Amino acid sequence: MKEHSVAGASDHDPVVVLKRLGAALAAVDRERFHPGNLDVAQAASVVLGHLESMEQLRGAIEATFRSFEFAHLDNLRDYAIAVKYLVNAEDNARATVDPGASAALAEGRAFREKIAATAEMFAKHDIFDAAVVASIEALPRGYDGTSNAIIRYCALFVEHRAEVEGKMIHSMQSIEEWREKAVSLGALGASPSSKTPEELRDLRRRAVTLFMNAYQEVRWAIEYVRRHERDATDFAPVLSNNRGSSGGDSKKTDPLPEDKKAEEKKANESSGGKPVEAAKKSEPGAQPLPLPDAPFKRGE
Repeated sequence: MKEHSVAGASDHDPVVVLKRLGAALAAVDRERFHPGNLDVAQAASVVLGHLESMEQLRGAIEATFRSFEFAHLDNLRDYAIAVKYLVNAEDNARATVDPGASAALAEGRAFREKIAATAEMFAKHDIFDAAVVASIEALPRGYDGTSNAIIRYCALFVEHRAEVEGKMIHSMQSIEEWREKAVSLGALGASPSSKTPEELRDLRRRAVTLFMNAYQEVRWAIEYVRRHERDATDFAPVLSNNRGSSGGDSKKTDPLPEDKKAEEKKANESSGGKPVEAAKKSEPGAQPLPLPDAPFKRGE
């Protein structure tokens, strides 16, 4: 069994957690965002409070399922911490905005609009590639998006310096200066506390999707290995779809939806009565597969 290391206190710092999850958060498909029809901050608190209980069943899960992805369990703490932090950060961003950061963003947006108009003019004269200009303009308008847009615009002007210098309202010196300012603007956006409410909402939805997908996989595995004891929710509680409630009877397991039961029956019949594998890889936001009626044994 894979060794599971216990993280230190510093690893539970939300900012450290968000940096660690950066690539995973960016990879979440918007089309697969979790619908968010529950109180996700409370759900994250509930899961954090049961992590030790879930960890107790690691051996049972490994002994039962051949290919369960323990990354779901290993990353649950990070996902839950990120969700709780981002929910609070989004609320705070709507209530208070750092005047300095806000002013820098406003100034950056104003310059972006001017340089974008100039770039579009050069694109019409076939000096710039119109597709490149369009791709830059499509970047978001928050800290990160504005910073990246200015940097890319400036690089475009520097690349075509011989063709554009003296034919625009911007001097090459001002463009070089703005490229440096854009880097600083991006640094402001690197802190969750400096992101716009819109950026935080997007980040929060990504974190929620990772959190819910991982918890579903872990809970379904626990539901199976504790099916005879009928106490799965003592280890991994049901997260109710009703906002503000964690729900669940600690002595009952959740029944499968009718469509899932039909899928399970059909899959088992097609495999000659043998249960099909439940612990498949899942994409962020994907729904977990229904559990079989009997466990996988190692070596089958």
